[in-house]
Amino acid sequence: MSARDHLIDIATRHQVLVQRYSSGQANEAKKLIKRLRREIVARLSDEPTKFQINRLNPLLISLNELYDSVFSDLSTSINSASFDFSLSEMRFSESMINSTVVDSVIVSLPSTQQLQSALISSKMNVRLSNSSVTINQAIQSFANKKSLEITRTVNDSILLGDTTPQISKKVSELMNVKHTREVESLVSTVVNHSSNVARNLVYDENQDILDGYEWVSTLDSKTTLVCSGRDGKTYNINAGPFPPAHFKCRSTTIPVVNSNFTVVKLAGMRPQSGDTSGRTSGKTTYGQWLKKQSKKFQQEALGPERAKLFRSGKLKIDQFTDELSGDTLTLDALESKYPLAFELN
Repeated sequence: MSARDHLIDIATRHQVLVQRYSSGQANEAKKLIKRLRREIVARLSDEPTKFQINRLNPLLISLNELYDSVFSDLSTSINSASFDFSLSEMRFSESMINSTVVDSVIVSLPSTQQLQSALISSKMNVRLSNSSVTINQAIQSFANKKSLEITRTVNDSILLGDTTPQISKKVSELMNVKHTREVESLVSTVVNHSSNVARNLVYDENQDILDGYEWVSTLDSKTTLVCSGRDGKTYNINAGPFPPAHFKCRSTTIPVVNSNFTVVKLAGMRPQSGDTSGRTSGKTTYGQWLKKQSKKFQQEALGPERAKLFRSGKLKIDQFTDELSGDTLTLDALESKYPLAFELN
């Protein structure tokens, strides 16, 4: 098979390991959220059962100190892990290219200083308040929002006349469910971003043997429209979008090696999880794969109306999103943009 199929095989197998690493790092972050919850509950236990309003300001000062301490530790933990992980991802990217090129080719690596600088300055393709953010900006936004939500919960509970144990219960429920879920999303997104920052730097260092890079998405029903639409598309280095496309994005990329430098015979497959699980040809794109799935599965992945348009062949998978922003187009926007697709539909 081609070098492309071989690289898809390597990259998709490796992405499973990336997700496992992400889960491990998310568990470490969850421990910090649990620590914050315990410390807040302990601080609230210092108050009388019937909360006294004159104690609110000292309580809020104490809570702010707890926020600063724990979220500072969270930032340190995520940043340290991101750098260590991106170093290993840089070496993986090197080995990935090496596995497809002839022996005479020497793959170049960026310096650790370049990598560290890129991790600090590069913006993730996910957006907060309609703007892309760096890792530190994403962590700070998370910390600010979670602090505000906890403070608001405490204030609202006091206004409702809740007892201190009732306030503690509401804070615990908020942090055990919402904050735990959202810190997992934050960490998984940062991990994928760190991987792709390293990969992009390696691509940039080896433009003399690469013709660009290709987007590779996961073949299952959880894949978003923006990622399914980009699967199989190739981009010029430093000119196209990079994963993560959204929070908890699982997409990755592979280098497009110039055919003058590739080994001729290589094998490659990619995993799938649809009506049939296992592995399929590395040549299969998300759109081609989804065409072979059942109507029920297509509806689960796209929704009933989009699935109908997709099955009919009137719209391709990449037409359901805005090409520049990656935003999913509403049905009204689709009809306005592709009126012929909706005729007699």
